[in-house]
Amino acid sequence: TLGDDNMPDKNRIVCLLKESFLFGVLTEGELQEIVTDGRSSAAVYHAGESIYTDKSFKKALGTVISGRVSIYRAGNGSRVLLNKIEAGGIFGAASLFGASDLYVTGIFAETDAEIFFVSGELFEEIVSANSAFALAYIRFLSDRIRFLNRRISELSASGAERRFAKYLSECKKNPAPNMKQLASFLGIGRASLYRMIDSFTENGLIEKDGKEIIIKNPEALKKLL
Repeated sequence: TLGDDNMPDKNRIVCLLKESFLFGVLTEGELQEIVTDGRSSAAVYHAGESIYTDKSFKKALGTVISGRVSIYRAGNGSRVLLNKIEAGGIFGAASLFGASDLYVTGIFAETDAEIFFVSGELFEEIVSANSAFALAYIRFLSDRIRFLNRRISELSASGAERRFAKYLSECKKNPAPNMKQLASFLGIGRASLYRMIDSFTENGLIEKDGKEIIIKNPEALKKLL
């Protein structure tokens, strides 16, 4: 409940919502009403704790007040990282108006995180009463569709080697990746990732120097994209 000692302060929530591309279209008075409405709530999650799972979730839109959360989908025996959301970001749109009793992804606190929730009932009232807010929400959904389409392409259609080549081409010259996170991001096991690194090394595309990966042949990498 808002107002508890371990919960985020109401004024701090209002200040953060004012900076949001979605809630920022509302007046400060309207934001105050949302934060004090009994159908909104706040919660604190510790690092590693689940916020939404496929069978346990709120029909509410969540805003990250502090910390960072990660969104995963189930893979072949492992979780596949889809996105990370920092303070000010929102999640839970898929839970608001759908009839399904299952949620499509899992959302976990990557660090200790404070989350503000607006219930589906309250959210629907805001959308119905404010056309600017409704348009901002439509833009958000459109952006999410484009983002997820890109991720689906990277995770399924392009193949592991292409995804790895894309990662190397887009990161800094000498990346030092966290192998566990990179394997999750690419949607493969760590053993497969190590084999791919060996293959890229043998073919002269990269070179391993401790934890760093040195890109030796960027033009050849681009040909894999």
